[in-house]
Amino acid sequence: MSFNITEKQIRGIDLSVKATKKAFPFIKGWEFTPDWERYTTVIYINLYIDFIALGKFLNMEVREYWLDRYESGEEFVTGALLSPFDWGDYGTDNWDKIAEISHNLRQKINGTLTKAYEFIPDDMSIFYNVGSGALSSDYKPTISSDNFIYKS
Repeated sequence: MSFNITEKQIRGIDLSVKATKKAFPFIKGWEFTPDWERYTTVIYINLYIDFIALGKFLNMEVREYWLDRYESGEEFVTGALLSPFDWGDYGTDNWDKIAEISHNLRQKINGTLTKAYEFIPDDMSIFYNVGSGALSSDYKPTISSDNFIYKS
């Protein structure tokens, strides 16, 4: 599947991310996932995250290893929102607690992003044509973050 995305449709996603950033100020931007066109029910994007700001938001300290990577300008991608923080040993109560916080925060971000995109006008939204023949119709997919990109 290949789509000709317009600047206006990109602006629709920009506005959705901007609305999400109001609740989650550590979000700094977005990009399409490399294979976002493969899916017809969800537009997958990656969110750029300032994990220093995320640490302040959650009142958590970033591990030194991640600070070094941040200061070097290295970009890294993760599916776990709270990767830069100390989880403790796998299977411990602390690990379970951080995993739950990470999961819940990701769900809240995606819920906010999805709701924001629902309110974007149709002329600023991406639509997929699903079905064929008489059963063909245009469909506005949802939007969701796939991964988080940390960079300085």
